Amino acid sequence: MPVYVDEIKDYTSVSTMRGLRYTHWCHLLADEIEELHAFAQRLGLRPPWFQDHAYRWHYDLTPGKRAMAVRYGAQEVDHHFVAELMAKRREALGLPAEEMAHLSSCLGAVRDLCDRARQDARRGEQPLPEPEWVKAVEQAASGNRPDDPADRRRRIYIDGKGRAWMSQDTDPVRGELIAPFDTSPFDDGEPTEAVRASTGGLREIGRIR
Repeated sequence: MPVYVDEIKDYTSVSTMRGLRYTHWCHLLADEIEELHAFAQRLGLRPPWFQDHAYRWHYDLTPGKRAMAVRYGAQEVDHHFVAELMAKRREALGLPAEEMAHLSSCLGAVRDLCDRARQDARRGEQPLPEPEWVKAVEQAASGNRPDDPADRRRRIYIDGKGRAWMSQDTDPVRGELIAPFDTSPFDDGEPTEAVRASTGGLREIGRIR
């Protein structure tokens, strides 16, 4: 199975934010994770340098390491190829876009049911208390979970327009950064609060490694 390298790009802003030594790099990719590790070992890359993402797993390569990878047989590819590779990996997770849209529709129906139950209780001359189950169901549908620092899994969200997002990184200033499933595979993402404000909502629907 082949191993790939994409184009060298300028990541100065990311490098500055994270205090990294290098500012320009590319990505070492493969169809199979075992082959990626084997090739990385040939290049002298250390295991801790592996970028272990849910579907964007890769190694970063400096220009010198990229040249070495090409000499060892890595195929040079463009961003279109990388986007297609990432799409295949996302599909392998079992979360294609149509399923995400269906899930969003189901969650919307649950919220509508809760709203109707709340409104029905308030009708009449003597309003009734809100049904006890409404709050519990809304909390479950929201996807909110207690924060556990030991839980390093990536979070999957659906925004207010039914688009799927996945957590990418955490910025000390902007907080958790998330990116759409169908965006650039190495997009650093946007703050969750910004996405929630621009789309009208954001619900966590699951977590994956």
